[in-house]
Amino acid sequence: MAAANSSRVVSIGRLVIFGVCYVENGYVPIAPFLVSKAEVGLLLSAQAFAGCAALIPAGLAIDRLGAKAVLQWAVQVAMLGLLVASWAPSFPGQFFARLILGASLSANFNASMALIMEHYQEPLRSSLLGSAISVGLLGNMVGPPSVGFVFDLAKKHSLPLPYFWALVHPMLLLVVILWLLRGVPEATLSEPLVKAKQEQPLVQKAFAVYLSAGAPAVVLALELVSSFGSSSAFLTAGATEMHRMGFASTHIGLAAVPASMAQSVTSWWAGWIAGEVKHREKVLLGTPFAYATLLLLIALGFGMLPPAGIMVLTLALSSAANGMLDAPSISMMADLARARNLGYGQAVTASEMAVALGLALGPSVATVVMHRGSYGCLSLLSASVALLVGLAATANLRHVLRLEEPT
Repeated sequence: MAAANSSRVVSIGRLVIFGVCYVENGYVPIAPFLVSKAEVGLLLSAQAFAGCAALIPAGLAIDRLGAKAVLQWAVQVAMLGLLVASWAPSFPGQFFARLILGASLSANFNASMALIMEHYQEPLRSSLLGSAISVGLLGNMVGPPSVGFVFDLAKKHSLPLPYFWALVHPMLLLVVILWLLRGVPEATLSEPLVKAKQEQPLVQKAFAVYLSAGAPAVVLALELVSSFGSSSAFLTAGATEMHRMGFASTHIGLAAVPASMAQSVTSWWAGWIAGEVKHREKVLLGTPFAYATLLLLIALGFGMLPPAGIMVLTLALSSAANGMLDAPSISMMADLARARNLGYGQAVTASEMAVALGLALGPSVATVVMHRGSYGCLSLLSASVALLVGLAATANLRHVLRLEEPT
């Protein structure tokens, strides 16, 4: 029975991440049809900033109430956000809906990771985190083309409120997740979940991993900000440019499929090899350099490939880099937190705050760069930032992570 319950935890974790990706990225192909090009970047940035802000209270709530309780609340708030989005096509309405969805979906992802961490320890934990992210990221592959297809279908048949029909099935997915959460068991740890000290100030509790671990945690955060910021910038720039070139919503959604597949594969692989600290170190040190090098090579091919092909390729590459960093960084943050008597909610929060900050900055950066430059400029900027982050990782993470390995 215990094995069945643990398996259910992993399955629910995968489904929650799938739902988060489906709902969050399913909006991208229809956004350019609802608001202006500049407003798309503002909406996606607002969503990510709301997610970043929600991570702190969500992480503290996880350490106090447990991941399951936070998940149940967060799913219901996400349903409210979808309801607002489906009935408010104007920019103010969409902005409010993005704030709700950004906060709730961020809390859902945070809690799903913590749910697995509550039930498993290394070396199995990293592998399960990687597999959960890998399977869940299929939502990125299915969500955008599905939402885009329903939106185009509703427009084709002249249905009123096509954006409403496009968001009905994501709402049903959240209903299913909420129903399945009832059967998730409470955490039964092989070692107790460490609670944050209640007498600590809020800021100290929220940023405890960064304040305690110092440079290693900060550099891990910089890697995540750089990588996820780059991918969100490419996603925003690609969607708006493809809309400008006359592509339908379905085709814009399909452009994200290779990226989703790439991130799913690399997330699984990175999680599988990251059970040992020495392998985690290699992934975290090598990924920024590999990403920057390949991005520069793609930049050299500008003019030889069609613009849409360049967009799909750069988005796939940046998403693959995200997958390489996601599970290893979360697991390493957990080790840093555990070594300093901090809770797993704080560990996941430390990683996901960096991810959310990158996702928030990316669309705004893309809007500014595309207004004053080109897609090639955005690629060169992303490669340059990745190189700088790689140098910082080499200077601060080499051999340091092995000190955190339990003896």
